[in-house]
Amino acid sequence: MGAFDKGKSSTLEGLGGPDRSKQGCVDEAAWPFILTINGLPDYYTTSSCAGRINVFKESVSGKKHEAEWLFVTHDPADYKDVLEALRDPPLETLWFRMECPIFHVACRDCAAAERLLRVCQSHGWKRSGIISTGGRASRQRRVMLEIVGNERIDTPIAMGGRLLFDEKYVRFLVQKANEKLAVTRRRLEGLREAVNGSLSARADR
Repeated sequence: MGAFDKGKSSTLEGLGGPDRSKQGCVDEAAWPFILTINGLPDYYTTSSCAGRINVFKESVSGKKHEAEWLFVTHDPADYKDVLEALRDPPLETLWFRMECPIFHVACRDCAAAERLLRVCQSHGWKRSGIISTGGRASRQRRVMLEIVGNERIDTPIAMGGRLLFDEKYVRFLVQKANEKLAVTRRRLEGLREAVNGSLSARADR
């Protein structure tokens, strides 16, 4: 068994258990795409998110991993839950985000990465790209493809202990975030079907 297959086997053994993400596990909506990718011989997922809506407190250091989530969901959000998270806002800046799907996929080689990338880009996932080619200078020593969507909302919503918008605007933000999340789910399913149709046929040859 080569290095790629060993890496895939090891990664898939731990799939579905607790992980190091803030949520601590794979979100339910990501599973269909994950299973499709991992069912192909030349690929496996190393991290995933099917898109989410959240409110988080910016860390003093500005480092992303030190930010504190006050609200997060991978499902459509209820604006009342968002308002509850904004009750008595702290002095730190609070952000409201709708984040697009993002998947990191290990590929057997550059040719395999380019095949998957072509499918992604031809179906509108234009921000996707190869982020590591596994060369000698790479710590990972594997070819990595980042598949990322386009839909996003990212705005400060409170600062200095005060909301920047009224309740009506918060409701509007949540509505738009839910709409964009629904779009991402449809587009992700479309991509899954395209990947399955294009690359599964190749693997069967």
